[in-house]
Amino acid sequence: MSIGLFAFYGYINDQIYLNPMFWQVWLIIGVLWSIFAIFWSPKLAYATELMGKNKMRIAAGVGCVLYIPLFLAVYFYAF
Repeated sequence: MSIGLFAFYGYINDQIYLNPMFWQVWLIIGVLWSIFAIFWSPKLAYATELMGKNKMRIAAGVGCVLYIPLFLAVYFYAF
C-alpha cells in the first residue's frame, strides 16, 4: 500500500511517476485488499478474540476510511 504514496506525492506536485495503467491496477488491488481485509485477516481474527466482532469491524472500517485520501489521490492521478 505504501507505494501509493508516490502517486500521492506526484498528484500534489503535478509530477508523473510510472504510467497511469500501473496506478489503475494498483488502485483496484488496494481497494480489493482493503475490503477483503475487513472480512479475513489473521490479525483481525486475533483482534476479534480480544475486542469482539463488532468493535473489530468498526476499527477495521476506520482503518479503511483513513486510506480514502490516498485512494482518491491515486484515482485522480491515474485517470
